[in-house]
Amino acid sequence: CPGGDDDDDSTPADDDDSTPADDDDDATAPDDDDVTADDDDTTPVATGEDIAANLPSFVSDREGDWSGESVAIVGDVNGDGFDDFAIGAPAGGLKNPGSEAGRVHLFFGKADPDWGADTPLSAADASWEGSLNDDLGFVVVGPGDWNGDGYDDIAVGAPQHAQGEAFAGRVWILLG
Repeated sequence: CPGGDDDDDSTPADDDDSTPADDDDDATAPDDDDVTADDDDTTPVATGEDIAANLPSFVSDREGDWSGESVAIVGDVNGDGFDDFAIGAPAGGLKNPGSEAGRVHLFFGKADPDWGADTPLSAADASWEGSLNDDLGFVVVGPGDWNGDGYDDIAVGAPQHAQGEAFAGRVWILLG
């Protein structure tokens, strides 16, 4: 806590608050090259803006589709030697926007990915859409090569799929 609370057991025993922060004898003082905490004694972290500026990101053009609810490396679905990944958007739907049909977007891995910041999900190499209220893409996993054809497959969950019983749910295996 700033100001040296005497009841705080986590601080050093030295109660002298007049010691300068750059005192090399203080074991808790950071080196000049270290990132230091601010006056509130919090550790600085990267913000979403910092991360987005430097890394590829994938965004939906559909408000409220929950894209990114599930994201999975699904193995090499297309057999090109690179792992692929899938992004679930369980509240999305192009056929009936707002229907919570859900969508799953598959991106093929590649040697030199050209994904930049804000790559649209519409740029996916393949996409699947559920039926009304399915929430397809709520869960996406890469279970490996289920059918033994040499291509990894994708399992996608639709927890509210209603076939037979209302909201009974269903899992589909999308074969690579």
